[in-house]
Amino acid sequence: MSFSKIKSRLPGGELFKLLFKYKNVKISRNNPLETALLERRKYYKNRYFFGYKKETTFYLNLYKVMCDLFTDSSEQSWFDFNGVIIPKPISNEEKTVLMKEIIDFLIFDLTENRVLCDIVTNEGPYELDNVQILKGDIVIDCGANMGLFSSIASHKLAIAYAFEPSDYLINNYLLKISRRIPNINICKYALSHETAELEFMFSDDAVSIGHLDFIGHSVKNDNFRKYIVQAITLDDFIHENNIPKVDFIKADIEGAERYMLMGAKQVLKDFAPKLAICTYHLPDDPKVLREIILDANPKYIIEEKFKKIYAHVPN
Repeated sequence: MSFSKIKSRLPGGELFKLLFKYKNVKISRNNPLETALLERRKYYKNRYFFGYKKETTFYLNLYKVMCDLFTDSSEQSWFDFNGVIIPKPISNEEKTVLMKEIIDFLIFDLTENRVLCDIVTNEGPYELDNVQILKGDIVIDCGANMGLFSSIASHKLAIAYAFEPSDYLINNYLLKISRRIPNINICKYALSHETAELEFMFSDDAVSIGHLDFIGHSVKNDNFRKYIVQAITLDDFIHENNIPKVDFIKADIEGAERYMLMGAKQVLKDFAPKLAICTYHLPDDPKVLREIILDANPKYIIEEKFKKIYAHVPN
């Protein structure tokens, strides 16, 4: 994805200065990038004790900057990031989530320095090196949330299947996006290792957060409520809908990544899609996800970077 217009309107140097100030990181001759990275990781270990309010304030301020620069000229309630369009978030929590995602997409495009990117990114980009969305790809967006990744896939002339079990996110974001953007198919399912009705936990406070109930999740909140949602394996979904191939799977599904992959072993074997899978929800995610991928298709080349696994099978 090209962010050339964003680069000209939001210079990378200025954005880095803003991010460094927020993350308490200083870059100098006496403080090389590797040292700064360690500082950043140390800061994040302690941020939950003194920095969460500061984090929210920073992203809400960044949201105001983005509104000034990237409001869609024809639809004031929408963002237009150089052709990638998305409805403006409703709640402050959703604004924070979207700004984190925007930075993850934007930073790596502004610099090819991976250490520098690691300092300021939140979870890392979804596209890296050989793991890229190409024109004509069929993309599986697991945990579509507000639809940013599906919008990017459509902008790249790919076909996106946006999997999201939340009625709130579907009604307030995904349906609006699918009406304006071609090639986005909304799939009201949770992807898992079985096709069945499963219990799902949604947060009343953070509408963009939810997870399957049986996952030992780190998020604890008295305001999580239990609902029944329809889960499906990716293998079943592809077979039932006669989808001819799968080229790319993106997954950020709050600890259910391993169950999604367990239900996609035939897809991994037959189609060898490129993978960008989050690895930070459960402590053993990197090891478990790697084992499932290689068990399904030993030809995969896997790289662990940022908070993700990137995997591809060479042509």
